[in-house]
Amino acid sequence: MTKTEYLAALDVASRDGTFPSFNPDTGDCAYRADFTPNCRQRCAVGILIPDDRYHLVTEGMSIDVINDLATDVPSGLSISDLLSVQRVHDLHTNRSVHDVPAHRVPWDADAFMDQICKLEFFKT
Repeated sequence: MTKTEYLAALDVASRDGTFPSFNPDTGDCAYRADFTPNCRQRCAVGILIPDDRYHLVTEGMSIDVINDLATDVPSGLSISDLLSVQRVHDLHTNRSVHDVPAHRVPWDADAFMDQICKLEFFKT
């Protein structure tokens, strides 16, 4: 996958119900929301993990730890870039899940993609 293909995949995932992905018990981000390989609800890095390479043990591990184990970094991007994308996902997940009920907002695909497209590595 190239960074352009990943950007397109992020856009689709942000609009089709794939995002956000979080552990409902702790509120923490989850690569797969229900911790199974076939889960449709995934996070920004979770969409890069093929079903046959997903393992429950990867939950809670940073992408820099699971990279060799579960996923490949899209060409044109680095682990640091993926961490930046994940931070944007987590920020938007926090707004839609973690905030006190009075401050929660629904997942906003447009706002998410606006922030993603502002990341320097997607501008080139």
